[in-house]
Amino acid sequence: RARGIPSLLGNYDQGVAWETGDCGCYYADDEAKRIGEASYAYTVTEVTTENKAYLRSLPLELHLTLAAHTVHLVHGSPRRINEYLLRDRDRRTYERLAAAESAEVLAFGHTHQAWSQRYGRVLFVNVGSVGRPKDGDPRAAYVVLRATPGATGSHPSEITVEIRRVAYEVEATVQAILRAGLPPQLAEAVREGR
Repeated sequence: RARGIPSLLGNYDQGVAWETGDCGCYYADDEAKRIGEASYAYTVTEVTTENKAYLRSLPLELHLTLAAHTVHLVHGSPRRINEYLLRDRDRRTYERLAAAESAEVLAFGHTHQAWSQRYGRVLFVNVGSVGRPKDGDPRAAYVVLRATPGATGSHPSEITVEIRRVAYEVEATVQAILRAGLPPQLAEAVREGR
């Protein structure tokens, strides 16, 4: 925020900023729901009024240009802030999204699993998660998009996607979660990258 880096509103941010009582999260079972609700309740009490106001100021989407390529950034999908665009989702879903998308690149997150795949003319890029990757690797995950010289096509450059992982002190985060009185299952999920 201090550096003026553009940011998007995520579903969890939305629930906390407006104190909706719900983060818009999906829970596989009652135990996962209990853990998620405890995390949400803790976050609502810990985030300051000033920071909630900042979250409320964040846009739902951003449109950027990278070397003449158009990039559309959203949290879940262009349709819903909490839509899960998982890598193994039905191809028709991506084809429908691509048909409705004006940008060449659709970048999103929400699932916390970094991947990229082209569907039609649109490159779909899940940017991963710095805070809680859910792919079995606890390291922070993010992507770098680059425009590289292209040999063909209507653009003088092509977009490449590099998924990067960065180690951090996971155990310090785990201990902070436990000290805060949050469910130990949440700490374990962070430790295991799930």
